[in-house]
Amino acid sequence: MDDGGTAEKMFVERKTSDAKQFGVVEYAVYLPIETKNPFDPEEVEVKAIVMGPSRTWEVFGFYFQDYDFVLDGENEVGEPVGEPHFRVRVMPMEQGRHRVSFEARVGDKRFVGDDDEFWAVPPTNKGVVKVRQDKRYLVDAFGQNIVPVGPNIAWAGAKGVFDYERWFSKLKENMGNYARVWMAPFTGTGIEWLEGQGRGDFHGLGRYALQNARRLDRILDLAQEAGIYVMLVLGFHGELTEGGYFNEGMWHSSPYNSANGGPCPDAQCFFQNDEAKRYYKRKLRYIVARWGAYANIMAFELWNEVTQPKEWVTEMAGYLKSLDPYGHMVSTTWFHTNLADCHELDFAQKHVYGYLDLFKDEAQHVIWEVQDMLANFDLPVFVGEVGIDFSKSDAEWDPNRLGIALHNEIFSAFSAGAMGPASSWWWDNYIDLFDLWHAYKPFASIAQRFSIPLGSQPISADKISVWCAGTEDPGIRWQALGTHEEMFIWAQNMESTWFNAYTGLWPPREISGCNLVISPLPPAQYQVQWFETWSNGDLVRSDVVSVVEDDLTLRALIPSFNTDIAAVLRVAP
Repeated sequence: MDDGGTAEKMFVERKTSDAKQFGVVEYAVYLPIETKNPFDPEEVEVKAIVMGPSRTWEVFGFYFQDYDFVLDGENEVGEPVGEPHFRVRVMPMEQGRHRVSFEARVGDKRFVGDDDEFWAVPPTNKGVVKVRQDKRYLVDAFGQNIVPVGPNIAWAGAKGVFDYERWFSKLKENMGNYARVWMAPFTGTGIEWLEGQGRGDFHGLGRYALQNARRLDRILDLAQEAGIYVMLVLGFHGELTEGGYFNEGMWHSSPYNSANGGPCPDAQCFFQNDEAKRYYKRKLRYIVARWGAYANIMAFELWNEVTQPKEWVTEMAGYLKSLDPYGHMVSTTWFHTNLADCHELDFAQKHVYGYLDLFKDEAQHVIWEVQDMLANFDLPVFVGEVGIDFSKSDAEWDPNRLGIALHNEIFSAFSAGAMGPASSWWWDNYIDLFDLWHAYKPFASIAQRFSIPLGSQPISADKISVWCAGTEDPGIRWQALGTHEEMFIWAQNMESTWFNAYTGLWPPREISGCNLVISPLPPAQYQVQWFETWSNGDLVRSDVVSVVEDDLTLRALIPSFNTDIAAVLRVAP
């Protein structure tokens, strides 16, 4: 900054003792002047310029109030600590020496802080997740595959961050690495809403809830410690609606509503009104400034289940990315086909709940929806929410606590070509209630053995089949994914559905004496490893099978199973 010798000094203090590549290095910035609205970048702007070993970038500061969160009986309570001030967060993208300079503007006054230097040491996480070059899967900063495995954990109960601490611990124990977290007015993590409404210390349009923001800091910290990536949902459909099946519509208390002093007489105006766009961009700026330095934010999701004009999505996703020097992914829902060529979005999503006969066969429904996305979008695809029934918990349909639908949703989505398993919506009143966290472990264990080679695609149905002695229809659904050199295969007994268990048709019959048949395959020796899918994903059988020139067909014996079984096939070393 060319201050012409007129800039005043401000005090800057580094709050992070050990700087790590892909970690958060945090600074407190103390301005020697009061501000009317510390959230308005036209009034006050705090900025840091970071000079790393091979690149230079800028990040904005954000207004901050520290809180300690403690349990009072069964309730989380937030106690303020110290005085509010500005903070700056930096994510070192490389190891080595970094130099950070600080500047600020309040009205027509300029301020500078002393420069700081730190040396970033090797990382303890894998960096920011990106889309892989084949536009079907995800990779970490080192180019290693990332398969997001876990449920929605959209909000906490009365215990707040302590609920998240326990849930993340359970997910980590079972090899999960992903959760979807909402910033909604009622979740305790939203930051902008009408004062006196919702859950949190809201102050209306353009002023943000600092206790809620600090709670979200803690949640992201806990996720980082557990090795969990977070899809951070910035808004939900109820903010722009009234009524709804759950009476979730909240437009009447939106700060954007002109009845509350906002710029919009109705919700549709939100996507068109210039003033509404200006305030929304201001919120995006705060969000990226505060949380953009978290490597474990897998993606920012603009909206949950809102039909958004393509022009608005393009503008806002593009603006968010222009603020983010670290390149986090961006997505949204609903992801209608009008967004197919919206280049600012990184992956497509659907939410899948049962209806009509698909209500009874969750795996078939998930497979169809994944196939539909793959046909319409040249992007990775993801089932961001899934459940038997949108209107009530899966616990209502699973009185014996079997987790069949959850299990089938996990394996069916990935084997159909999604970038990860389908993500259950019912985390608190089903997965945690029945302690079904173990459903993720066998899939995650098996998926680690599959390298997802470049160019992996669903294997077409005319190339793979199952042959069983004595029957023309063995009642097996099979899905395969990969290339001719390596495949992930899932075979499901079609009797193994939650509906059959619910209606007393359980357990399913044993399937035995069957062979997997794949043709054509290049002549080679192939290793076929079969894994059980309900406990730890243990290996149950391994064979080396020859494919010869005059046949080009692989035939591999499938071990006996009742519900389902998975395999990884690859050219033998």
